[in-house]
Order: sequence, then structure tokens, then C-alpha cells
Amino acid sequence: MDQSVALSVDSGQTPTPPSDPAPQPAPPSDTTPPPPAPAPAPAPAPAPAPAPAPAPEDETPGQTPGQTDDSSSAQSPSNPLVITAGVIGVLTALAAAFGAVAHFFPNLINNVLRQLRLPRF
Repeated sequence: MDQSVALSVDSGQTPTPPSDPAPQPAPPSDTTPPPPAPAPAPAPAPAPAPAPAPAPEDETPGQTPGQTDDSSSAQSPSNPLVITAGVIGVLTALAAAFGAVAHFFPNLINNVLRQLRLPRF
């Protein structure tokens, strides 16, 4: 490989001839590569959608416009099923935590019971 061969560049620049003026064979006319296709222009980014307007708050009779009731800011569940489910969920989580500690750290439980002078498991 004594001869240096100029390679085509896809960046749109014309290749520079080799510094050695050695004669190069002409490429066959039926195998010439097609010219590179121009790069497509990037599509502009879509404009962000405007934020929706905030909904007006309900006002009770006797209030001036723009004034809200302070008791409505701290809403509590009034459905008894929601309250019952919350209590059961908290008790289940506490039982699971205590069960995990008792299972993985039985020595810890026995030390606590020894300090309390209660019978051991």
C-alpha cells in the first residue's frame, strides 16, 4: 500500500488530493457512488401548552368574594369506612414491624424482657 487514496467525506467538504502526485486509475463509470443526500432540517420544537386556569373556590353565603372558610383547608375523612380502614392499616403495619423484629432479632426481645423482668419466650 504505497499509494494514498482519497476517501469521500460525508460532511460536504471536497476531499483533498493526496500529497503524492502518483497517477491514480480512474474509477469505472458504472460504480460511481451517488452524491450524499442533504441532511433534513430539524423540526422546530412545539410550543408548550399554557397552564389551565385555576378553578374558583366555592364560597359559602355571607362571605365576600375571594374569602375562603378556614375550616375547609384541613379536610378530614368523614366516611366511617375510611377511618376504619386507616386504623386497621396502621395496626397491621405495627404488627408486621413487631413481627419482623421478633423474627430477625430474638435476642433483642429477650434482652428487653430481661430488663423489664418479664418471662422470656
